[in-house]
Amino acid sequence: MSVFVDTGVFYAHHDMDASRHDLGTAALNTVLRSSEYGHVMTSDYIYDESVTLTHRRTGDIDAGIEIGR
Repeated sequence: MSVFVDTGVFYAHHDMDASRHDLGTAALNTVLRSSEYGHVMTSDYIYDESVTLTHRRTGDIDAGIEIGR
């Protein structure tokens, strides 16, 4: 089994003010720490979308860079 992580999870995990921050953080931590879900995957499109979304919503290029790391 594998799990695909989408933009919303990355953004919610990163943005402490997001309405789903706690849920996003819990979900990401669960799939990364458990072998139950198999390979954790995303795509370069999701990576780009996460960086762009963070930069646009915060207006802070450093926030975009941080989520990209």
